[in-house]
Amino acid sequence: MIGEPTMELTLEEGDLLYFPRGVIHQACTGSAFSTHVTISIYHHNSWANFMEVALPRIVRRAFEHDIEFRRGLPANWLSFMGTQFDGETKAATQFMSKCKNLVSQLLQHVEMTDMQEAADEAALDFVQNRLPPWPITPPTPPTISALDPNAKMRLPHKAYMRLVVSEMDGMDVVTLHHSLHNCRVHHMGVCSCGDKDEDDENDSDGHDDDDDEGDDDDDDDDDDEMMHEMAPGDMVNTGIAFPIDCFPVLMHLYKTSPGFSTQTDLAQVADSDAVRGVLLRLMAENVLDVQRA
Repeated sequence: MIGEPTMELTLEEGDLLYFPRGVIHQACTGSAFSTHVTISIYHHNSWANFMEVALPRIVRRAFEHDIEFRRGLPANWLSFMGTQFDGETKAATQFMSKCKNLVSQLLQHVEMTDMQEAADEAALDFVQNRLPPWPITPPTPPTISALDPNAKMRLPHKAYMRLVVSEMDGMDVVTLHHSLHNCRVHHMGVCSCGDKDEDDENDSDGHDDDDDEGDDDDDDDDDDEMMHEMAPGDMVNTGIAFPIDCFPVLMHLYKTSPGFSTQTDLAQVADSDAVRGVLLRLMAENVLDVQRA
């Protein structure tokens, strides 16, 4: 039982009703058609939601470093634990006491790394499922290359981006995740918009294979090759992976956004190869705002 209603209101056309998160509500209509929109904010943003992500990491760490968590359960524990049994028996109470002790011991295994990785996981779930920024029209292609000494550049819509440091195939990498190209039609679902486009492209562009021969003299290809090799095969389309040496460049662009940076600024935090590689890759992915300084 959730108790008696605390209030009953009649909303007319154009009315707006706000109530705090967690308030149980129900909408009813009369004999006429009625349409209303419910907008939920601050969703899945509680400590419990975060701990659902963080606790499995802490338990794994405890399992690896504390023998108490690796000890076997009582051999006959299924004969006294479960809803069919009395929870007040000596065996059941001892079982619960042991569980409580282990839960309290988890505090000794909480490390900042677990919190940081859990935060990344929660952030990526949000980034990968949120709508792209407004407006929906694509940005105007830059009229100047980011490698031009007279160019200035920035990461657009920083709130739609997330940098994640992780390990991939035994190597440390930094991945820029973003929502800039997320689908508006299949929001929070599997986007199939590109499938039809790819089929159409395969049908109409299959004759261009031979036209690309002899175009291997592009100076940017070799410099950019390292960046593309780092892209993981199973990464969702929101992720752009870079060698860890590129982290200072990406972090500088991230921290200074929405302000602009120049190549001179970036040269203060990383070598020229890292700067060039990052700028080329971000331009290729159309996630870098480049303007003339």
